[in-house]
Amino acid sequence: MANCTNCGAELNENQKFCSECGTPVNQICKNCGIELKAGTKFCPECGTAQSENHVNKTNDNLSTLEKINFEKASKEFLTSTNYERLLGLIKPVYEKHQHNEEVLSLYLRILLDADFEEAKKFLERITDEYLDVYFCKIKACMLDNEFTEAEELLDKADTKWPENKILKYVRTELLLRIGAETENQECIADGLELLCNTENPENKREESECRKIFVVIDDLELYDMHDSELHDYIFVLEFIKRVADNGNLCAQSYLGFLYDKFNELERDYEKIWMRAEQGDMVAQYKLGTLYENFYKIINFKGNYRETIKWYRKSAEQGYEVAQYCLGRMYYYGDGISQNYKEGLKWFLESAEQNYAEAQYSLGHAYEEGIGVESNYDEAIKWYEKAAEQGHSKAKRALDNLKKRGRLPDLFEEFERIDSGMKIIRSKNFDE
Repeated sequence: MANCTNCGAELNENQKFCSECGTPVNQICKNCGIELKAGTKFCPECGTAQSENHVNKTNDNLSTLEKINFEKASKEFLTSTNYERLLGLIKPVYEKHQHNEEVLSLYLRILLDADFEEAKKFLERITDEYLDVYFCKIKACMLDNEFTEAEELLDKADTKWPENKILKYVRTELLLRIGAETENQECIADGLELLCNTENPENKREESECRKIFVVIDDLELYDMHDSELHDYIFVLEFIKRVADNGNLCAQSYLGFLYDKFNELERDYEKIWMRAEQGDMVAQYKLGTLYENFYKIINFKGNYRETIKWYRKSAEQGYEVAQYCLGRMYYYGDGISQNYKEGLKWFLESAEQNYAEAQYSLGHAYEEGIGVESNYDEAIKWYEKAAEQGHSKAKRALDNLKKRGRLPDLFEEFERIDSGMKIIRSKNFDE
């Protein structure tokens, strides 16, 4: 017989609230034995459903082999990336027990990683609103860049489970993806701030979802040594350090990975420097990236004088990537006085050599009229060149700009028609 932790009154089995003082009764997972908050439906450690009905369903309906396969899939899913094996374990169990919430939840999460297109079709047919159904629907929307729908689903889930830590990790991922897609640093910072303020993972499920945040940071290239479109997001590293300093093991592991990556580049420094001194334009560019980015890792500031020196040496020899990088520094005033004219000059040099990132940057400059007079035709021209090479942001910008670019023509046509109608009405009146 258990006792209330607040007033000490004796509690009956399965009692959720103390009858004397109303204090919620803590739960113990029926499978792994960890302590749970009152009202928890599924154990975050092992995924086991906590209500008697769900547990009895699992124990009574699953055969011994099905239970073994379910438990294997549940444990391995937190660490394994062999999704075909996991799907092979859970799918036969799900096909025989489609109404088992516990089995459904695990099947959905595995299917989302194993076969995304099939998962999307499956999710469209599901109306049940369990936590993991929400979770998978939100994930699917994010991966399809359906951010508005993902946010709406997440808001609904937050209303149902306001303190759920996994949903906080999902919101962090959503903010990072929106920020990367829209190049919005504030949005990325909001996501990372949320991560900083979220308590560290307390079980394997939470740790798995937290670790995925750092996979997303890497996949989106929110901080990358080389040609990331989001090259100036050095503040991401500062947030990662904050999370690591708070004792988050996932952040500490990722930070170690970054340091190993950049230490490897440091070891190559002497070899790159020798080739750069001998006039190798690619080595000169690489040396410029080391000075711009490597020193940011150590001190959060780059050696911009050396960066510009080596980018310029490479750019003047005609290396299109260095031309773009030098143009970027001038155009955005990154480590040097802002100079639109000089920036656009180097963008053009690079774009004429068919470097897609420079072509996109020129298109963006002409679209926004920053440093140059706004010109839709020029913007479309450069966006098209970049889009032909598969530049995703150029493709989206091109679609939007073409829609907007037709408006002036329509207004001119309306004015022409209206003028003609006025002339006709005037003639009729005179007659």
